[in-house]
Amino acid sequence: MKRTISFPWRGKISVNMNKENAVCFQREFINKLISCLRPLLVLFLAVVGLRAGGAHVRVELLAEPSAVAAGVPFFVAVKLSHDPGWHTYYKEPGDSGLPTKIQWRLPEGFTAGEILWPVPQRIEMPPLVNFGYEGEVSLLVLITPPEKLGARNVDLAAMVSWLECKEECVPGKAEVSVGVPVSDRPGAPSDEMKAFFELARAGLEVTAHGQDARATKGRKIGGLLAVLFAFLGGVLLNLMPCVLPVLSIKVIGFLETPRETLRRHGILYGAGVLVSFLALAGLLIFLRAGGEKLGWGFQLQSPIFVGFMAGLFFLLGLNLLGVFEIGTSLIGLGGLLGGKSAANAFFSGVLAVLVATPCTAPFMGSALGFALTQPAGVSLAIFGAMGFGMAFPYVLLSFFPGAVRWIPKPGGWMVRLKKGLSILFFGTCLWLLWVLAIQLKPAGVTSYSQAKVESLLAEGRPVFVDFTAAWCITCQVNERTTLSTDKVKQAFADNGITVIIADWTNRDPAISQALEQFGRNGVPLYVLYYPGRDPVVLPTLLTPDIVIEAIKRRSL
Repeated sequence: MKRTISFPWRGKISVNMNKENAVCFQREFINKLISCLRPLLVLFLAVVGLRAGGAHVRVELLAEPSAVAAGVPFFVAVKLSHDPGWHTYYKEPGDSGLPTKIQWRLPEGFTAGEILWPVPQRIEMPPLVNFGYEGEVSLLVLITPPEKLGARNVDLAAMVSWLECKEECVPGKAEVSVGVPVSDRPGAPSDEMKAFFELARAGLEVTAHGQDARATKGRKIGGLLAVLFAFLGGVLLNLMPCVLPVLSIKVIGFLETPRETLRRHGILYGAGVLVSFLALAGLLIFLRAGGEKLGWGFQLQSPIFVGFMAGLFFLLGLNLLGVFEIGTSLIGLGGLLGGKSAANAFFSGVLAVLVATPCTAPFMGSALGFALTQPAGVSLAIFGAMGFGMAFPYVLLSFFPGAVRWIPKPGGWMVRLKKGLSILFFGTCLWLLWVLAIQLKPAGVTSYSQAKVESLLAEGRPVFVDFTAAWCITCQVNERTTLSTDKVKQAFADNGITVIIADWTNRDPAISQALEQFGRNGVPLYVLYYPGRDPVVLPTLLTPDIVIEAIKRRSL
C-alpha cells in the first residue's frame, strides 16, 4: 500500500508501506517533522533569550566623553558589527523578527534613556518585509550620572540580546562593558570617538517632534499582511456608524428581492462596492502622483461633494416616506439612475462606498498607509481587498438565503419600517449640512501645528493630538462617548496633558503630512506624546478606559 504524507514547507513523502521500507519511512518522517518544526524552535529560543550561536554579530560598548562629571548626561553607543549577509532588527521589525534589546547594569544612581534608533533598511524576504540593519550600526543611549560621584572611575555594563538572520535566524546575547574616568568636568572626546559619534548621530531618525519614527511611514506591515488587514477592515467597515443608513437599504433589499434572484443581486452589489473602491483608489493615486496631499475620505473635503450627498440623502429619505418612488425592488441610487432592479443592486454598492468613506475601521489605518506608499498595482490590490471585505457579508448572505428565513414576508409592516428608517437618512442629511456649514466658514487660524507640539514637549508638557474631521462619524462618536467625558477630561488635567485638535474637515497639508508620519492616510488618529519618549498611537475606536490606561502606562 502506498502512503503519501504532505508537509507545508518541505513537500511530500511517498512510500510503499511494506515491512522492507517501514524503518526507512519512519526515519524520513522524523527528519521531515524536525525540518518543519525548526522555525518554531528558533522562534522559541529567540523569545526565551537562549544563546544558540550568535557568532555572526560582534558587539562593543563605547562612551563618547573621555571623562564623565557628576550630573552631566553623556552618550554611549552599542555598536553591532554584522557578518556579510546577516542582519539584526529595528524596534519595529516588520512581518517577522525581534528588536535588539539592552539590559543595563549601571553603578548606583546612574540612569539610562531609551535607544535612539538609526534609520533602518528595508529587508525583503518574500513574502515577508522586515526592517533592520546590516554591516555596522550604532544604537545610541543617553546615560545620566547622579549629582555626586565619589569614585575615580565608573564601569558601565549591559547585556545585549538580538536575533541575527540570514537564511535562518539565530538568537544572540553578549555582555559588554566600558570604563570611564570621573572628573570635575566632562572630558572632551578623542578625535576617533568624536568622528564615530558624529557619524552615529547622522544616521539617526529625526522627526519634527524629536522622536525616531521617520522610517515607519506606511511600512509597519508587509504586502500580504496589508491585504489581510484591508480585507478585515472592509468587513468591519460594515459596523461603523457611517454605514448605518446603507445597512437599512440592504435590509429592505433582502426583503423585497425574490429568493431566486437574490444571489445575482448579491454579486451585483459586491461588484458595485469593488468598482467604487477601485475607482476611488485610482483617483486618489492619480492626484497624489500630481503632488496633492490627500488621504482616505478626500472627496468629503469638497463642499460640492458634501452638498451633493446631503441632497441625495434628503431624496432617499423622502422616498422611504413614500413621497415619491425611485425604485420598486431596492431603494438606492440605482433607482434614481434607471429604476431597474439589477442597476439598483449595483448602485446601492456604489452608495455604500460613498457613505463609508468618512469612516476608518480597525485594521484599515495601517493597510491604507502601506497602500499609498506602494506602486499603483499593489495599492489597487489592497483597495480591492478592502472593497471585497466590505461586500463579503452581503454576498455571502445572498448565497445562503435560508439565513434570512426568520424575517417575515413582505407586507404592510414594511411600509412602517421604511418610514422609521427614513429618520436615518434625514439625520445623515442634517449632519452633512452641518459639515457643509463648517467647510464654508471663513478660514481661521488652525489650532494644529507641529511647531506647537514641539514647543510644548520642549517645556516638559505631555500632549494629546486628536486628528479629526467633522465628516468623520467615528471621530464624532469617539468625541461624545470618550474624549468629552468628565472622566477623560479629569485624566488629562491631572497629568498636565495639553489637548490639541487637528481638524482635517478641510484640506490641510500640515495635517496630511503629520498623518503620513504615522503611516496613516485618514482620520481618526489619536497620538499621545510624552517628553523624551516615543509617541503612542491609540486605537481607532476609543473608550474612556483605553485613554486613561494609555496615560497611566506612559506616565510611569
